[in-house]
Amino acid sequence: MITDPNVLATVGDRPITRQMLEEMKKAIPPKQKASFEGPQGEARILNELIARELLYLGAKEEKLDEEDAYKAMVANAAEEILKQYALEQILRDIQVSDSEVEAFYDENRKNFITQPEIRARHILCDDEETLRQAAEEIKQGKDFAEAAREYSTCPSKEKGGDLGFFGKGKMVPEFEKAAFSLSVGEMSHLVKTSFGWHLIEVTERKEAHIQPLDEVKDQIRMFLLRQKQSDAYNRHVQELSQDYPVQRY
Repeated sequence: MITDPNVLATVGDRPITRQMLEEMKKAIPPKQKASFEGPQGEARILNELIARELLYLGAKEEKLDEEDAYKAMVANAAEEILKQYALEQILRDIQVSDSEVEAFYDENRKNFITQPEIRARHILCDDEETLRQAAEEIKQGKDFAEAAREYSTCPSKEKGGDLGFFGKGKMVPEFEKAAFSLSVGEMSHLVKTSFGWHLIEVTERKEAHIQPLDEVKDQIRMFLLRQKQSDAYNRHVQELSQDYPVQRY
């Protein structure tokens, strides 16, 4: 009798361990993970592991591993694994230093200039008259966010009409032109677009600026790492092609 607490079941003389269950759990696609949580979910995984062990033992009994088709599959799989392993050996020691990241940043600062952005809120109405009424109430002291929740047909009404930050090219032309012409705290005239009638207020502005290194260093490091890996791969393949002639037909 097995007393090891890590052994969850046995099939013949083959143990199924907690580690095997956890490995299968990790392989479950993210969208399906919730279905395999808790005792019931783990029981489903264990049942699948048991089923696979039964398939294995049955296949061995039937000597399926001695069939030519199976051997061909194993040979193909082994070849692909060897290719992947060889690639990993080429890339395993490639790193990008902090100094390389800093040098790239210094030489390419223009690539890290952000575009101007504004944060705006709006009220969207299907007809001009309703929006004009909302605008008049705001001029008389009504809070813009309150008016948006009352009058706007846009889902942003739940956030007081807030659209967050956006740059040029993100909104329809009529809306963009009006919004970017406003100062912070300024409210637009009534703007007509294909969506309806808008009343816009700009609440914040972000001017164009160079992103600091700390914000982009991970992005730079990944870019340089991929570049180095690609160069190493191509160089190694080129060297191998000198030893093993390639003919294209």
